[in-house]
Amino acid sequence: MPIFQAADVVEMALELEKSGEAFYRAVAKKAQTDQIRALFEDLADAEVQHYTAFQKLSKTAWDKPLMLPDEWTQYLMYLQATIQSVFFEGQDKALALAEQVADEKEALRMAMGFEKETLLFFYDLRDMVSEADKATLMRIVNEEKSHLRQLADTLKSLEAEEAMEAMEAMDWSSPLGVLRRAMQIERNGYRFYTDAAERAVGERGKEVFRGLAADEGKHLHLLLVEYKALESGQGWIDPAQALDQEMDFDPANPDLPGEEYPEPMPIFTPSRVPSLDNDLAALEFALETEQMSYDLYKTSAAEQSDPAAREAYEMLAGEENKHYVLLQSSRDYLLNNQTWWDSEEMPFFEG
Repeated sequence: MPIFQAADVVEMALELEKSGEAFYRAVAKKAQTDQIRALFEDLADAEVQHYTAFQKLSKTAWDKPLMLPDEWTQYLMYLQATIQSVFFEGQDKALALAEQVADEKEALRMAMGFEKETLLFFYDLRDMVSEADKATLMRIVNEEKSHLRQLADTLKSLEAEEAMEAMEAMDWSSPLGVLRRAMQIERNGYRFYTDAAERAVGERGKEVFRGLAADEGKHLHLLLVEYKALESGQGWIDPAQALDQEMDFDPANPDLPGEEYPEPMPIFTPSRVPSLDNDLAALEFALETEQMSYDLYKTSAAEQSDPAAREAYEMLAGEENKHYVLLQSSRDYLLNNQTWWDSEEMPFFEG
């Protein structure tokens, strides 16, 4: 009965390194930038070095008994279940995969998948080599980890650059740009008021924040409809008609068009977010938010020549002003009374 040896697994590792080199050489030729081309060339060179190291490793592993046929079959089934990479199927498959790569980001993602599965396989090899060879194997493992980090960092950087280019392409002073920026404010406002409602002390406080959240959702509805109308060439829609249009969306996580406003609103930057341990802090935060929204809508209204556009912005500015008055009065009431009002004592400023 034949006995499969550690050398059989090392042979798989050798094939893996050859396939990796072939893939990296191929995608390096297709790279559009010097940075990505140099990265893939460096990775290909590293695979050559690993191949040489495994060749030396195999000399001590050739004669080590490893598995009986049934055990070997089970092991191959395990590999198939955990490692799906075509790199185990030879250089031709790896080259075919490289030919399918559409752009540098896809090449980076494929390479990351290859490195992850390579790591899984190499970790298995630790129990199949001598103690003397484990240091060599772990050096290779650490190098593969470094490759994975390089690939991930490069992909992240590439995606960030493309996102910034897309942001810069948007004219944020244009009607669509202002609407998109406003959507971001309203969405963040909805999230904030929903969170504040959950944390508020007393049912009356919760009601105030829930009401404000509902209004922010309504504002977001209006902005989404107007944006869609402008983008399609239809032009501005009467605000009342826009609000009557049905639209299914989650105010906390809406599918907003385009990219996020490139510069975070100062009000929403982490350094400015106060603790929501008390309602006064939430009210102070909300006041600043509403002031920012009011200023954006009031300025935009003054710049419009289209009556429907001016009416939409004026309506939103008026809504934010009502919010500001409600929040300011609520804050003052809390400061003076150290409590939210009860059901019998409904203050004049509500609504």
